[in-house]
Amino acid sequence: MNIFKSSADPTKISKTVQGFLLVLVPIAMMVTGVSEAELTGVINVITQIVFFGASLIGSLQMLFGIARKFYLGRWSAAD
Repeated sequence: MNIFKSSADPTKISKTVQGFLLVLVPIAMMVTGVSEAELTGVINVITQIVFFGASLIGSLQMLFGIARKFYLGRWSAAD
């Protein structure tokens, strides 16, 4: 069970997570006293950091997997 992936389209974020994040926005605005424009800028930066971080981790995993295949000299699991 993956709560982060949409049950309708696994390539998208689930509505549960989207709704949870949406609820956090007004709470963060009330607690910090920042305006909507300022909070939007912060959210955009966080989104970019998460995106590039996930891309970096995925790329490193892919390179590690390819390197391991070459090192072990096989392209599928051992019988």
